[in-house]
Amino acid sequence: MGKRISKYYKRIFIVSFCLLFPFLFLFSSCSDDNKIKEGKFIKIYTDLVIAKDTSKIKTSELKSIIFKKYEISNTDYENTLTYYNEDPRRWDEFFKKTIDYIQKSKEQNP
Repeated sequence: MGKRISKYYKRIFIVSFCLLFPFLFLFSSCSDDNKIKEGKFIKIYTDLVIAKDTSKIKTSELKSIIFKKYEISNTDYENTLTYYNEDPRRWDEFFKKTIDYIQKSKEQNP
């Protein structure tokens, strides 16, 4: 009887592994695929901040306009925010690069 039980558990393990592994693989790879590249995200974020500060248009409408401009979806934007929120050091580096981007833009367009 001991051999039957161990064979039973082996089958359950193999079936469970075969069913769960593809789902784990898909979930782990989806977030990186839908994350906006940093350089593009800096431009999007900068445009959003400037548009919010200089316009009376609703934030949702501004997002829609800017997302169309950069050809991204709200899901891509949210996945990128999630990525940066996972580690606050990412935000630190991101803001340093964003400040550099804004300063370079000012120098080019005085």
